[in-house]
Amino acid sequence: MLQHLLEIIIICLLLYVGYLGKFYLPSYFKRKAENLAQSQDIEQLTRLVKEVEFKFEERTQNLKAKLDLTNQLQLGLHNEERTSLISLHNKILEYYNFLADVTFGGIDFKDYIAINNRMAQRSTLHDSLFVLKNNCMLFIENENEIEEIVMNIGTDFLEFTKIFINYCGELNKHSLTYKSNLSVSEIDIYYNTLEELNSTYAKNVSEFITIVAPKINHVTKSIKLYLNKRIK
Repeated sequence: MLQHLLEIIIICLLLYVGYLGKFYLPSYFKRKAENLAQSQDIEQLTRLVKEVEFKFEERTQNLKAKLDLTNQLQLGLHNEERTSLISLHNKILEYYNFLADVTFGGIDFKDYIAINNRMAQRSTLHDSLFVLKNNCMLFIENENEIEEIVMNIGTDFLEFTKIFINYCGELNKHSLTYKSNLSVSEIDIYYNTLEELNSTYAKNVSEFITIVAPKINHVTKSIKLYLNKRIK
């Protein structure tokens, strides 16, 4: 009886093991394989996503760096342009005020060395203005009215320079006639002649100011307008 019961139990266990082997275990191992495959796919996808993110970030940073460099170059050019135009404007005013100064900076008109120094200062101002004008032409747009006005003013400066140089030459010659032992009448003649020279030059300066002053105001407004447009 007991032996018969054991045989039944063994048969049942074998049937159960057979069931597991046929139905459950294949399904179990299939799910494990699928899970493993999914896990591997996820790892691969994650790696690909990270690679894409890295390449995107790298390209973004490169593009940002190029844009920053471009902006810096443009800003540098704008600053250089602004500095050049302001320097040009200041030099025009300096040269204009120099030529319009009938007192020659308060020098002693009997001192020919001071007169020669004055002529040298004018030459330096002229050269500086020429250089600054050419520098500015590298930046401002073609056919801009600033260039035309500056050229016009430059022509006026050159025309008046002829009067300036002639006046300095007359002052130099006249200064050489002054001696410490001059008589009263000779001193009167000296100063009367000097006064005539100064009076004639003062009239020329007045005409120069009448012609050039409006152009100075014009170029000032034009430069301000140009720079404001460039900022926008």
